[in-house]
Amino acid sequence: MTWWWKDLGLEQDLNLVRNQPLKWYIVPMVTSKALLKTILRWATLCDAFLVEAKWFASGHIPNSEEYLKNGIVSSGVQDGNQDGHDGSYVKCFIMEHEYCSAKIAREYVKKMISAAWKCLNKECLSPIPFSNNFKKGSINLAR
Repeated sequence: MTWWWKDLGLEQDLNLVRNQPLKWYIVPMVTSKALLKTILRWATLCDAFLVEAKWFASGHIPNSEEYLKNGIVSSGVQDGNQDGHDGSYVKCFIMEHEYCSAKIAREYVKKMISAAWKCLNKECLSPIPFSNNFKKGSINLAR
Protein backbone atom coordinates (compact mmCIF):
# COMPACT_ATOMS: atom_id res chain seq x y z
CA MET A 1 0.00 0.00 0.00
CA THR A 2 2.74 2.45 0.91
CA TRP A 3 4.85 1.92 -2.21
CA TRP A 4 2.44 3.77 -4.50
CA TRP A 5 2.12 6.54 -1.88
CA LYS A 6 5.87 7.01 -1.89
CA ASP A 7 6.39 6.43 -5.66
CA LEU A 8 3.85 9.13 -6.50
CA GLY A 9 5.60 11.54 -4.16
CA LEU A 10 2.48 11.98 -2.07
CA GLU A 11 4.55 11.68 1.09
CA GLN A 12 6.24 14.99 0.28
CA ASP A 13 3.45 16.76 -1.63
CA LEU A 14 0.73 16.04 0.94
CA ASN A 15 2.69 16.50 4.13
CA LEU A 16 -0.33 18.01 5.91
CA VAL A 17 -2.32 14.77 5.58
CA ARG A 18 0.49 12.84 7.21
CA ASN A 19 1.85 9.57 5.97
CA GLN A 20 -1.32 7.48 6.37
CA PRO A 21 -1.99 5.89 2.97
CA LEU A 22 -4.02 3.02 4.45
CA LYS A 23 -6.39 5.48 6.13
CA TRP A 24 -6.90 7.41 2.90
CA TYR A 25 -7.59 4.18 1.07
CA ILE A 26 -9.93 2.54 3.59
CA VAL A 27 -12.14 5.51 4.52
CA PRO A 28 -13.58 5.92 0.99
CA MET A 29 -14.05 2.15 0.73
CA VAL A 30 -16.05 1.99 3.97
CA THR A 31 -18.06 5.04 2.97
CA SER A 32 -18.79 3.48 -0.43
CA LYS A 33 -20.05 0.27 1.19
CA ALA A 34 -22.31 2.18 3.58
CA LEU A 35 -23.67 4.25 0.70
CA LEU A 36 -24.27 1.13 -1.37
CA LYS A 37 -26.17 -0.52 1.50
CA THR A 38 -28.34 2.57 1.88
CA ILE A 39 -29.07 2.69 -1.84
CA LEU A 40 -29.97 -1.01 -1.88
CA ARG A 41 -32.34 -0.54 1.07
CA TRP A 42 -34.06 2.35 -0.67
CA ALA A 43 -34.29 0.32 -3.89
CA THR A 44 -35.87 -2.58 -2.01
CA LEU A 45 -38.37 -0.21 -0.38
CA CYS A 46 -39.22 1.40 -3.72
CA ASP A 47 -39.72 -2.05 -5.27
CA ALA A 48 -42.14 -2.94 -2.47
CA PHE A 49 -44.08 0.31 -3.01
CA LEU A 50 -44.17 -0.43 -6.74
CA VAL A 51 -45.65 -3.87 -6.08
CA GLU A 52 -48.38 -2.27 -3.94
CA ALA A 53 -49.03 0.38 -6.61
CA LYS A 54 -49.45 -2.33 -9.27
CA TRP A 55 -51.89 -4.21 -7.03
CA PHE A 56 -53.88 -1.03 -6.47
CA ALA A 57 -53.89 0.02 -10.14
CA SER A 58 -55.02 -3.40 -11.34
CA GLY A 59 -57.54 -3.96 -8.54
CA HIS A 60 -55.66 -7.12 -7.56
CA ILE A 61 -56.04 -8.19 -3.94
CA PRO A 62 -53.10 -10.42 -3.06
CA ASN A 63 -53.44 -13.39 -0.78
CA SER A 64 -52.46 -12.76 2.83
CA GLU A 65 -49.07 -14.47 2.55
CA GLU A 66 -48.14 -12.51 -0.58
CA TYR A 67 -49.24 -9.27 1.06
CA LEU A 68 -47.38 -9.95 4.30
CA LYS A 69 -44.15 -10.80 2.46
CA ASN A 70 -44.26 -7.44 0.66
CA GLY A 71 -45.66 -5.59 3.67
CA ILE A 72 -42.69 -6.53 5.82
CA VAL A 73 -40.54 -4.42 3.50
CA SER A 74 -42.99 -1.56 2.96
CA SER A 75 -44.44 -1.55 6.50
CA GLY A 76 -47.78 -2.08 4.84
CA VAL A 77 -49.25 -4.25 7.58
CA GLN A 78 -51.93 -1.79 8.54
CA ASP A 79 -55.66 -1.53 8.97
CA GLY A 80 -56.47 2.13 8.54
CA ASN A 81 -59.45 3.92 7.07
CA GLN A 82 -58.24 5.24 3.74
CA ASP A 83 -61.52 5.36 1.81
CA GLY A 84 -61.35 1.65 1.11
CA HIS A 85 -57.84 1.87 -0.31
CA ASP A 86 -55.91 0.85 2.79
CA GLY A 87 -54.60 -2.39 1.30
CA SER A 88 -54.49 -3.90 4.76
CA TYR A 89 -53.45 -7.39 5.70
CA VAL A 90 -56.82 -7.73 7.44
CA LYS A 91 -58.62 -7.12 4.14
CA CYS A 92 -56.46 -9.69 2.34
CA PHE A 93 -57.04 -12.20 5.12
CA ILE A 94 -60.83 -11.70 5.02
CA MET A 95 -60.89 -12.12 1.22
CA GLU A 96 -58.93 -15.36 1.58
CA HIS A 97 -61.05 -16.65 4.49
CA GLU A 98 -64.63 -15.74 3.58
CA TYR A 99 -66.03 -17.17 6.82
CA CYS A 100 -63.96 -14.68 8.79
CA SER A 101 -65.20 -11.34 10.13
CA ALA A 102 -63.04 -8.24 10.46
CA LYS A 103 -63.04 -8.71 14.23
CA ILE A 104 -61.71 -12.28 13.95
CA ALA A 105 -59.12 -11.20 11.38
CA ARG A 106 -57.88 -8.42 13.69
CA GLU A 107 -57.64 -10.90 16.56
CA TYR A 108 -55.60 -13.20 14.31
CA VAL A 109 -53.24 -10.31 13.48
CA LYS A 110 -52.89 -9.49 17.19
CA LYS A 111 -51.95 -13.12 17.86
CA MET A 112 -49.35 -12.98 15.06
CA ILE A 113 -47.86 -9.81 16.55
CA SER A 114 -47.88 -11.33 20.03
CA ALA A 115 -46.11 -14.45 18.77
CA ALA A 116 -43.48 -12.33 17.03
CA TRP A 117 -42.86 -10.32 20.22
CA LYS A 118 -42.57 -13.52 22.28
CA CYS A 119 -39.94 -14.74 19.83
CA LEU A 120 -38.05 -11.42 19.99
CA ASN A 121 -38.17 -11.35 23.79
CA LYS A 122 -36.94 -14.94 23.98
CA GLU A 123 -34.00 -14.06 21.75
CA CYS A 124 -33.19 -11.00 23.87
CA LEU A 125 -33.21 -13.01 27.07
CA SER A 126 -31.23 -15.94 25.73
CA PRO A 127 -27.43 -15.85 25.89
CA ILE A 128 -26.36 -14.63 22.46
CA PRO A 129 -23.00 -13.16 21.45
CA PHE A 130 -24.36 -9.68 20.68
CA SER A 131 -23.92 -6.50 22.69
CA ASN A 132 -26.76 -4.94 24.64
CA ASN A 133 -26.71 -1.98 22.25
CA PHE A 134 -27.27 -4.34 19.32
CA LYS A 135 -30.15 -6.03 21.16
CA LYS A 136 -31.76 -2.67 22.01
CA GLY A 137 -31.37 -1.47 18.44
CA SER A 138 -32.97 -4.65 17.10
CA ILE A 139 -35.94 -4.31 19.44
CA ASN A 140 -36.37 -0.64 18.59
CA LEU A 141 -36.28 -1.48 14.89
CA ALA A 142 -39.01 -4.08 15.41
CA ARG A 143 -41.20 -1.54 17.16
